[in-house]
Amino acid sequence: MISLNNIGLHFGDRTLLSGVTFMLNRRERAGLVGKNGAGKSTLFRIISNQQSADEGTVEHPKHFSMGYLKQDLHFDGNNTVMEETKACFSEVGIIEKEISEITDEMNERTDYESDSYMELVEELTDLNARLDLLAPGKIDAQCERILKGLGFKEEDFIKKVSQFSGGWQMRIELAKLLLTQPDLLLLDEPTNHLDIESIIWLEEYLGSYPGIVLLISHDKQFLNNVCNRIFELEWGKLSSYAGNYDKYIVEKEMQREVLASAYVNQQKQIAEKERTISRFMAKATKTSMAQSMQKQLDKIERIEVPEFDTKAFKLKFPEAARTGRVVLEVKNISKSFGPKLVLKDVNFAVEKGEKIAFVGQNGMGKTTMAKMITAQLMADSGTMNFGSNVALGYYAQNQSELIDVKKQCWR
Repeated sequence: MISLNNIGLHFGDRTLLSGVTFMLNRRERAGLVGKNGAGKSTLFRIISNQQSADEGTVEHPKHFSMGYLKQDLHFDGNNTVMEETKACFSEVGIIEKEISEITDEMNERTDYESDSYMELVEELTDLNARLDLLAPGKIDAQCERILKGLGFKEEDFIKKVSQFSGGWQMRIELAKLLLTQPDLLLLDEPTNHLDIESIIWLEEYLGSYPGIVLLISHDKQFLNNVCNRIFELEWGKLSSYAGNYDKYIVEKEMQREVLASAYVNQQKQIAEKERTISRFMAKATKTSMAQSMQKQLDKIERIEVPEFDTKAFKLKFPEAARTGRVVLEVKNISKSFGPKLVLKDVNFAVEKGEKIAFVGQNGMGKTTMAKMITAQLMADSGTMNFGSNVALGYYAQNQSELIDVKKQCWR
C-alpha cells in the first residue's frame, strides 16, 4: 500500500499540485491522465523520491520497493542485451546479505518476546518474501521470457546494447523493471516504443501483476485494457474515478452535467433572494428582516463550476497541390540484406484520401518499406511510381535523433 496525503508543489506564484491525496493497494492498476504540463511526470518524481513536494507526505511500508520507467537512459554499451537485463538482479545479492545478517543476529539473541526481536522477525519475513518473488534460481528463464515478450529474438540476446536504437534500449529498461517486480511499478508512457504485439503482451502481463501499477499514457486503448482506476490531474487538483478510461469519460461528463445543473439552480435561488432583500431594504419596517436574510445568504456555500481547459493546439498548413487519383503505385518490390530476404514481390497502390497502416512483427520490413518510399533505401528489384504533384513528408521512428537543433526556431 502507498498513500499520498495533501501533496502540494508551487513554482513562484504558480501552483502545479494542490492537495493531491490518494491511496493505492496491492494489485490496483491506475492510470494518471491529464493535459501536457498538468504535473503527471512531476507527481511520479515526487512518489519515487526524485523530487520534494512543498507540502504533504508520501507514506508506504518498510522495504517497499519502487520501479520507475524514465525517459532518459544510461547503459553500458559494451554489455550484451542479456547481460544488461540480468544486471537488474543486483538486488538479490543485497537481500541475501541482509537475510544472513538478520539471521545471525537472531541466533545470538534470547529476548524472543521483545518488540525489537519481533521487528527482526517481521523484517526477515518481508525479505524472504521479496527474495521468493525475484526467484534467483530462475533468472535466465525469466529474462528470456520478458525479452521475447517485448519483441527481442533469441539471437538479439548476445548483441551489444549499443547496436540497438533508443527505442529498443527503452525496451531493455522496461524488461529490467518487470523482472524486478517492485511493489509499485511507475510507468511513464510505456507503449511509446512498442509495436502492437508487444503492447498486447504488456497488457496481459500487467493484468496479472502482483504489485501496484501506476502509469501515464496517451494510449486510450491501453488504459482501457489495463486500468481499473483512473486519476485525473486538472488545474492542480486530482480526481479519482473507478473503472477504465471509457468509464472515466462517462463518469466525468455526468459529474459535469450534475454540477452545472446544481450551479444554475443555485444561481436562480440566490438571484430570487437578492431581489427579496432589495425589496425589504426599501421598507423601514422590514430592514432588520432584510439584514437577517442577507446574513443567511452570505453563509451559503457557493457551488463553483471549474473552468474547463478547452484550449487546443492549432496548426495551419498551406493548401497542398492537387494530385491525381493514384498517389503511389508499388510493383514487385523486393529487398534483401545480405542473405536475409525482407520483402519479396510486394505490390500495392495508394489512392488519394486513403489512410493506410503497415502492421507486422518487428523485423518484417515495415520501416524498410517506409525508407524505400522516401528514397533512403533502394529496392533490389521492382518499381515505385508517384502520382502527379505528390509531395512527401516523413516522420521517422528516430525523429528526435535526426533533428538539427541549430535550425530550431523559438518564438
